[in-house]
Amino acid sequence: MRSTGSRRGLRLALALFLLVDLAVLGTDAYLLRTRSTTTVVDLQDALSAFRSEPSSSSVISASAGGAEVPGSATGEPTAAALVAPTSTGASATSSTPVPSSAPATPKAGALVPPSPGVYQYRTTGGESVSLLGSRHTYPAETYAVVRPTGGCGWLLEAEVVKEHVDRRRMCTSADQVVQHSQQRAVTFFGTTDGADLPCEPPMVWAEPGIHVGWTTQTECSAAGVVGKMVVEVTAIGPHDVGGATIDTVTIRVDGTMTGRVRGTSYDLVTFDARTGRPVAMERTVDTMADAFGTSVRYQEEASFQLVSLTPQT
Repeated sequence: MRSTGSRRGLRLALALFLLVDLAVLGTDAYLLRTRSTTTVVDLQDALSAFRSEPSSSSVISASAGGAEVPGSATGEPTAAALVAPTSTGASATSSTPVPSSAPATPKAGALVPPSPGVYQYRTTGGESVSLLGSRHTYPAETYAVVRPTGGCGWLLEAEVVKEHVDRRRMCTSADQVVQHSQQRAVTFFGTTDGADLPCEPPMVWAEPGIHVGWTTQTECSAAGVVGKMVVEVTAIGPHDVGGATIDTVTIRVDGTMTGRVRGTSYDLVTFDARTGRPVAMERTVDTMADAFGTSVRYQEEASFQLVSLTPQT
């Protein structure tokens, strides 16, 4: 016959086993319940975010690689400062950072940063990870916030959904558009992962003399992730946005990721030649990363089309 102590020990062991089993079941249920949680960000959410977070000069300043350029210029800026008078069709390379000696006042036809505010994009596509069939389907309308950050700098923050936020730190000087860094934060199963990758030298989107076939390359790396980026100008010409025609430049950015994240990315970005603000984007990402004790594949296919040149504030 078992002693009272033995029976108590057995009951305690069974109770602990049951608690562990319930915890495992609860975790599985949580993972299943949150595997495709997608929280839409509407216009009011974007406007609240824009109004509640004042602009800061801490992201990019003139001393961080750009001349101080006011938010507006006398005279209408054009793409003439960027585009070569004639296109030879030959490839050229550049990795020139924004010159710190550029004039503080933009010259006639100079470039200026985009107007701050909330911009609306027609959106298609989504993203997924190879775990429990998890996916975020993007809404038909998404919003991006532009904030000046001091000098030539501006931050482009696109909260595609609450579970996916993209940020680019940009600089539009008097004659050049560059990207200083890119950041992505993606949430699945209640866990957010991503990286903020500074680009060294800054990724040049456009500068004087560019033409179709012009190329440049840089490296955007941090936190065990190395991204080698190759930029090529694929088109220069007019683009319609909400009934208005503007001069644009289209670049293709091919990325190869190594380290903690491995794989490739492809971006086709058409941007306003006067400001650097994206007006159309197509994006494909296919990477592998170590997570949840296994190798997880992340994929994204998406497109974004700017609805209006006028931001809401």
